Amino acid sequence: MASHLRYRRTVVTPSRQAQYFIESASIAERLGARNVPKTPQAVAEYLELMRPQLRCDERTREVATGTDDHPAAG
Repeated sequence: MASHLRYRRTVVTPSRQAQYFIESASIAERLGARNVPKTPQAVAEYLELMRPQLRCDERTREVATGTDDHPAAG
């Protein structure tokens, strides 16, 4: 949602943003995810909780570099 708001520069109402998170969580749950956050605040809290586990290493850089040569979908 943050990327959409930043780069698409379109107005998305708070209620539509909330619906986006609910729908995304529903899809994740159907794919087998558990305890999926369903609000922007819950997602922010989850990402902050996961931050210490994130890392950037050689594999990360390799994957990121590999995506640079591919056009964006759409």
